[in-house]
Amino acid sequence: RIPKDELEALHKRMERRDELRERLIKRCRDGQKAAKQSIFALHRNDKKRAEKLIDECEECIKNDLLPIVEEEPRLRYGSFSNVLEELVEARLFYAWLFGKDGDDECPSGTMLTITDFAIHLEPEDY
Repeated sequence: RIPKDELEALHKRMERRDELRERLIKRCRDGQKAAKQSIFALHRNDKKRAEKLIDECEECIKNDLLPIVEEEPRLRYGSFSNVLEELVEARLFYAWLFGKDGDDECPSGTMLTITDFAIHLEPEDY
């Protein structure tokens, strides 16, 4: 006898996970692009644009990506962790150039710790 109810439930879970995965991958592209462009802006000494793009990336992570990862934690690795890595690089470079709060006029050499990020990071993300 084939357990049709169990197979149907499994099928629905697989479809839901696939839907979440597809949404995550598409939105990760936007967040990662913003973080990368912020690094390019920092190379051009365009502090205001870099700040705007870092904020965009953080908002994308908080509002769009984290809810997906919280529902399906196994999706944290892959595209999502790549966005986090890019965000960390952007924030570290920004802090190095302008200090933690962005108040320094010349490169400060400031380093950030895991607690300096508005988004919860796992040690492997940092």
